[in-house]
Amino acid sequence: MTSKFGKTLLVAALVLYFLFVVVANIPARLLASIVHKQVPVVWLNSVEGTIWNGRAAASQIDVKPVAIPLGKISWELNPWSLLALNPCVKFETSQKGQNISGTLCHGVGGRSSVENVAVDSSMAIISGLVGTDLKGRGSLEVQSAEFTQSQIKKLSASLTWQNSRIFVIDEWLALGSYVAKFRENENGGVTAEVFNMEAPLTLKMTADWTAKQGWGADGTVQPGPGTPEKIVEGLKAFGEEIEPGNYKFTWR
Repeated sequence: MTSKFGKTLLVAALVLYFLFVVVANIPARLLASIVHKQVPVVWLNSVEGTIWNGRAAASQIDVKPVAIPLGKISWELNPWSLLALNPCVKFETSQKGQNISGTLCHGVGGRSSVENVAVDSSMAIISGLVGTDLKGRGSLEVQSAEFTQSQIKKLSASLTWQNSRIFVIDEWLALGSYVAKFRENENGGVTAEVFNMEAPLTLKMTADWTAKQGWGADGTVQPGPGTPEKIVEGLKAFGEEIEPGNYKFTWR
């Protein structure tokens, strides 16, 4: 019995050693190719190192209609995750004024997951997505998420936008600070509850996203003291006043 157990341990140790040697010498370019194949919107350029421990001089993620630069990226592959057929990579990206870190896993069947993702960046990075210039600091925390190429299976995340400013016509308008809480919805998409923190606007919005229909939202906005006049005029022009000074909006 002892002899069989010892042989089993020896075989297991040899297998682990073999995996370590093989993986440790696979060029990082292979991981860059695998990542792009599984997640086509992610690009890694000027890749160096090994699949085990590598880096890229530049990276970006394509979110139509814009490409969002992520800067330099480095990663470490968890060797134990290979044995579970669910390879996990701990990554970190950085460029001036922006840092992103977390863990990405890709399992059998095409399902991917992330956990403990932290993003600290200027909100200007998503100006191209919303069609207007933005300023302020954004902090995104993704506690956990599971997804395929077309559906969000699980999601627990939050986004804080501090000292927000938007460019309207010919001037910057200060709007305060806001937070959004994200979760998965029954349609394989994302639902976000958005509300104000310290801001002249009292905001209560619910937004939904699916791959087929894109974004939609509805809720109420109530301007308070200090709200820029252009914002007040816009609320009156495009919102439905359901009670004095409280406007309802629906985008679908």
